[in-house]
Amino acid sequence: MTPRHKSHRRPARRSILIVCEGAETEPQYLRSLIRTLGLSSTVDVEIRGDTGYTDPTGLVNAALKLQQDRGVKARASNVLSPFEEVWVVFDVEHPGNGRGPAIAPAVQTALAREFRPVLSYPSFEVWYILHSRVNPPGVASSHECEPYLRTCAGGYSKDRNGALQIATWALPQTRQALENGHRQAIFSGPATAPTFHIPDAVGTAVHRLVQALVDMSSDDAGKLQLGFAIGPDTFRG
Repeated sequence: MTPRHKSHRRPARRSILIVCEGAETEPQYLRSLIRTLGLSSTVDVEIRGDTGYTDPTGLVNAALKLQQDRGVKARASNVLSPFEEVWVVFDVEHPGNGRGPAIAPAVQTALAREFRPVLSYPSFEVWYILHSRVNPPGVASSHECEPYLRTCAGGYSKDRNGALQIATWALPQTRQALENGHRQAIFSGPATAPTFHIPDAVGTAVHRLVQALVDMSSDDAGKLQLGFAIGPDTFRG
C-alpha cells in the first residue's frame, strides 16, 4: 500500500485589522509604532486608511467587508489566518458636521460584530497632545489641535511627510502618553455599553489600541525606544 503523505499547513500568524478614517495621519503613526515594536515578524497587522469612507457607518461596514474577504482568502491559504481582532478608528469631530446621530448606531454595530471601536473627541490629534500634556486643552476640531502640535512637535500637517514627522516626535514618549490616556475620565457606563466607547469630553480611546499593540510585542529594544523601562517596573496599563 502506498503510504499517505500528510499535508503540512504552516502555522499562520495572529492577524489583526485596523481600519482608520484618515488616509495618512493614523496609518503612518500606526505603521511607525508597529515597526518600532518589531511586530511584523510575529503578528500580521493590516492597516487600512484607503476604504474611501470617513463616516462612522461606512467605516464599520468597510471593516466588515474586509474581514469577510480575509476569511475567504484564509480558507484557501496555507499562510493567512482570519482577522482575530478588528479595530475601527474614527473621530467624533465638531458638533456641526452632522456626524453625531450616526456615531452611536455605528458603535452598536461594531460591538455586535465584536469589533473594537476607537473614538476620539474631537479627533485623533488629541492622542498626540497627550504625549506632552496630562490633559488636552478644550478643542472642538482637529484644526484647533494644530497650534498645540506645532508648538510641541515643531510642525504639523496632514500630508504623508507631516504624518511621519509627528509620529517620529511622538514615539519616544509613548509610555507617558499611555499613562495620560489611561488617566482620562471621559468614558462612562460599563465597558459593554455602546456609550462607554464614545468620549463625553475632549479625549481619546487611542490608548486602548496602542496598549494592545505594546502588549503583543516582546521586543524589549523597541519598547525602550518608546520610553519603557524594561523590567519589573515596566508600565503595562
